[in-house]
Amino acid sequence: MKGMRALPDGRLLVSGDAFRFAGSIRRPMIEHSAQPGRAYVLEVSEDLVSWAPVVTQESGGAVLRLTDPSPAGSPYRFYRVWRRN
Repeated sequence: MKGMRALPDGRLLVSGDAFRFAGSIRRPMIEHSAQPGRAYVLEVSEDLVSWAPVVTQESGGAVLRLTDPSPAGSPYRFYRVWRRN
């Protein structure tokens, strides 16, 4: 899927061409396609059911780089990015 869709809680799920995992296990970084001047939220989950915001950042260009400042010691850590209205 490429584009945006509204979630039941009103948030926008954004998907695009550039979604890449970089960095390291201790300092993961997500690169995501973005619209300049828009705010994006990186969320994390250990079970794909409960999600918690990690960082909110405004994009300064076409690619947004979001870093998880404190990755947990969990064997599973899932990420998603969504754009704030």
